[in-house]
Amino acid sequence: MTTPPLDYAPVHARRRRIGLWVALALSVLFVAAGAWLYRAWEASKQVRAARLAAVAAQLAAIEAAVDAFEVDNGRFPTTAEGLGALVQPPPKLSGWSGPYVKRAVPADPWGTPYAYAASGGFYTVTSAGPDRRLGTPDDVATPAPLTTQPVRRPGRAARLPPERP
Repeated sequence: MTTPPLDYAPVHARRRRIGLWVALALSVLFVAAGAWLYRAWEASKQVRAARLAAVAAQLAAIEAAVDAFEVDNGRFPTTAEGLGALVQPPPKLSGWSGPYVKRAVPADPWGTPYAYAASGGFYTVTSAGPDRRLGTPDDVATPAPLTTQPVRRPGRAARLPPERP
């Protein structure tokens, strides 16, 4: 005589239990994947903030070097000379006492070279930003362009100067 199996539950009840375990395992996997995606998203925001901070530091260093060039030579490097004038002396320039930076001017954190433009006693050094294209809203430049519009900051109302009669 054979012994009957210990599990007397019908086949459909066993399948239901297996289905519940599979659903539980999948829900745990979905929660874990969601947590992982959230952490990756937060990390990408931190990387972006770090790159923007690096751009600000590099722009400040480049700005200081360009200002030192101007003090020694009485003018800013021309657009044609570019930032290379901070490392190598431009031709026909007697007051150059550089190099004003230790090495060649590095690329921005996204791997794009900085753009330099000088005109009328002013200059601008621009990073193309995360999209690596100049002339888009994510560009970072120094000095910031002057504007007559009030500066709006998130969470604050714009403060306009009082009007005079």
